[in-house]
Amino acid sequence: MLTSTAFQDVMVVLRDEPVIEHTKNRTGIDKLDTESIKSDSNSSSYENKLIMTQSMVFNKVKQTSPDAEIGHSLTWTLNGFTMKARGVDLSKIADIKEVKAVYPIPVVSMPEISTLAFETPTAGSEDLVLQHMNEEVLTGLHVKDVWQMKDAKGNPIEGSNIVIAVIDTGVDYTHPDLGGCLGSSCKVIGGYDFGDDDSDPMDQMGHGTLVAGTIAADGRIKGTAPKAKLLAYKVLPTLTTTTPTSDVLLAPGNIYPAIDQAAKDGADIINISLTDESRLKTDYGKEIIENLETLNIIVVAAAGNSGSAVYCDDPFSPDLCPKGYSAPLLTTFTEPNVITVGGSVSTDMPVARVAPFSSMGPSIDFRLKPDLIAPAYTFNTATGSRYVYEEGTSFSTPLVSGIAALIKQGHPDWSTEDVRASLINTATVFYNDDNEEPESLLLQGSGRVDALRALETSVLVEPYSISMTATGLKPVNLVVKNVSGTTQTLSASVELTLGNFELGANDGLKLSISPSTLTIPKGGSATVTLIPSADLTELSKGPHEGLVWLSNGETKAHVPLLIWNDPSAWWFPVTETRPSKLANVRASSTVLDFSIPEQRTVTIDFTLRLGSIDGPAALVDTPTTIPYGYLMNSVSLVEISILDENNATVTTFYAETGLLIGHYKAVWNGLGEDNFPVKDGKYKYVIAASDSGISVKEQQYVYINVDTASGYIQVKNSPDTTPPSLTVNIPEEYTVTKYVFEPDPVLVLSGKTEAGNFVEINGESVAVDSSGMFKANIPLTTQVNKVTVIARRKVLDELTLETWKLITIQLVPLNLIELQIGKPQFKVNNQTKILDAPPIIKNSRTLLPIRAVVEAMGGQVEWDPADRRVDITYEGKSINLWIGKNKAKVNGQEVMIDPSNPNVVPEITNSRTMVPLRFVAESLGCHVEWLPNTKSIRITYQAG
Repeated sequence: MLTSTAFQDVMVVLRDEPVIEHTKNRTGIDKLDTESIKSDSNSSSYENKLIMTQSMVFNKVKQTSPDAEIGHSLTWTLNGFTMKARGVDLSKIADIKEVKAVYPIPVVSMPEISTLAFETPTAGSEDLVLQHMNEEVLTGLHVKDVWQMKDAKGNPIEGSNIVIAVIDTGVDYTHPDLGGCLGSSCKVIGGYDFGDDDSDPMDQMGHGTLVAGTIAADGRIKGTAPKAKLLAYKVLPTLTTTTPTSDVLLAPGNIYPAIDQAAKDGADIINISLTDESRLKTDYGKEIIENLETLNIIVVAAAGNSGSAVYCDDPFSPDLCPKGYSAPLLTTFTEPNVITVGGSVSTDMPVARVAPFSSMGPSIDFRLKPDLIAPAYTFNTATGSRYVYEEGTSFSTPLVSGIAALIKQGHPDWSTEDVRASLINTATVFYNDDNEEPESLLLQGSGRVDALRALETSVLVEPYSISMTATGLKPVNLVVKNVSGTTQTLSASVELTLGNFELGANDGLKLSISPSTLTIPKGGSATVTLIPSADLTELSKGPHEGLVWLSNGETKAHVPLLIWNDPSAWWFPVTETRPSKLANVRASSTVLDFSIPEQRTVTIDFTLRLGSIDGPAALVDTPTTIPYGYLMNSVSLVEISILDENNATVTTFYAETGLLIGHYKAVWNGLGEDNFPVKDGKYKYVIAASDSGISVKEQQYVYINVDTASGYIQVKNSPDTTPPSLTVNIPEEYTVTKYVFEPDPVLVLSGKTEAGNFVEINGESVAVDSSGMFKANIPLTTQVNKVTVIARRKVLDELTLETWKLITIQLVPLNLIELQIGKPQFKVNNQTKILDAPPIIKNSRTLLPIRAVVEAMGGQVEWDPADRRVDITYEGKSINLWIGKNKAKVNGQEVMIDPSNPNVVPEITNSRTMVPLRFVAESLGCHVEWLPNTKSIRITYQAG
């Protein structure tokens, strides 16, 4: 850079202190306000002196670098100015007596431009098509509850008299929900265009308008602080066909002059959703933030959308953005006095979680960041009086800025530290629904902001965030202030949570707190001391997390805690090799023994410490070295498979998508894909964490960047999986008969299986004796009876083998006719009837007058005297018999009445027509039974 003849944007910092520091040092007052400085003639004179000195220095610069161009001046928060000069001239400029230092202003790298494009509305609607999403956020964060409350003056707490500076792409102040105008009597009371160096901060891109609406829209749609006033500072130039790319890429250089102007213009809160994406922190940035603290100005900045790591290979400023993967939160706006805001994806617990793109901590000096999170989506004001939905931490940030305005209105006597403490102490800690462990503080900070809790908190705890290294542990005094109207009795406790993203993995680290109980009078304060200690021989290297809790029994306040053991062991800040997503993979045992309850399963523990890659780097079929992309906070796919000795997959027993960074467990129960126990032998478990890529050639998603880990499990005493035997005493198709005048029968079903098995018949358990025999009574009804018999053998708690039989039993109802030789009485279904003449035996065959019998069955008998013929019809059947003839017709077909005895013929005896009973009955489909002992005949036929 110092040998380049190309122009470089720089911040020139002069030796004299800025106005805020000068006024503070001169007056001895630690906390100042804008009006007191402006009304102080000494401060005004001093500012004029700084301006004159800056002008003189720039004249000296021109002597050294004639084509240098001055940018914007800063006098309140910093004494300096931005400038464009050739790299070869910078060392000479730094040697000017009045110059303290010259700092390069980092060029915005292409990932940040892409991120801005991702967050910049490209279209909008005049209709409130997604207004419910805005309502969901306002309700979920309890903002609407706060609006129902009153401040000390009786005004609704909606942000009244609070001024919020929006440093962004400008604001479309003509939007009706943003007041429709620019000026002191408007919602947007002022601002400046640092991109074009004019007084009109009109938004061209839409990003700033959406941010402004999320803060303070007050029309058809509402922001979190609808009555707040806005200052609009545009840092990007208006884009035309002739706008140089360098003017856009160098826009971060305008952020600090905009901050300085916001301080002069009386901002109470500064919202920076276009965070400085440089990969280096600067001393001058820290000085600016500290001077804003003196003015009681709250700074709220976006964590960014770089997930758990960002890949940088910046051709514009390789010295500021070293090639490789680096931590995403390496910016000035992670200073302790800045509220750094990450993003969540929903307001609905328990599904709410950190957004996959929200930048993960720590800061470059390994402090806990972000401070808290808020929903990273909004539906609000767009340019052209429209409305639009967008996602990103750019929009979680204004939610917090608006809530901070509500807190400032509700508690005007609170300092900036108090407001920050109220927001961070009362945030909702997220727990991962996939593993029931806390989400990492490096992702969520203290948790998701809650407006009502912050406003109504009984106590404020400061410091509100604690970060230490394991080698630099020391007691931390926490001041607990009672801001309620009554005496508060509190219990104090501390818990260790995650160690390297795993719950409870903090061996060697101890935390205690004293005292454990404190009573604080109204308006008073007390101190509790956190005492940490570490055995570095036991403590794993990396981040260790905890929470300090203060509770009065009804409400809680907490302080997040981060302790690093050997930050150099972490892969931050830069590595050129893509880090593995997997860490600390281990099995609970190398043996799975089916015969020992304690060894019946094996648990595979694994930690995801990084997410999957996103952005252009997720494209495949492209060059392998892709310069831009970031790693999300979640992994696209995690699978755990079991392989046999031939490396064939036996089962994939775990497959989850979108797992957040954290620790997980998967339990293998020894079963294969068929849910049967695998055989004895040595098996390999393989865990694979994959990214989801896009195949440009095949136009489909594919899994790439697969990180794997493996180990072996010896399976012993696999149980016998032979199904139980089962036999029963009847076939699977079975028929039972009964007479219609009898009650429905009960079938005794019996069978056999192995002793110790369980038998179930039609859903009811049946006892099995020591020999394996079982029986059950099955009531039958006059229809098809289905009987299910199941024999079960429990092999494992999760596996029962069974054999079953489905038996169909047909219960057939029968009619019964009973006759006796020589007696005219006969019975039909146990009802006595009379024949014209008793049955007789002739030629060894029974003859009887058939009319009564047939008609009792429901048939008909006709006598044709001319033809001496008897005609019988029944159920579609017909029989024709002739007196004295041994042949008859059945259904029109001529047949012998008795082929074995041709003498059997119908005859007339005693004026009665007597016909052969068996021939007639069987021809009509009946069953005939002769009982010789009683000389009786039983005729049965199916009822119905």
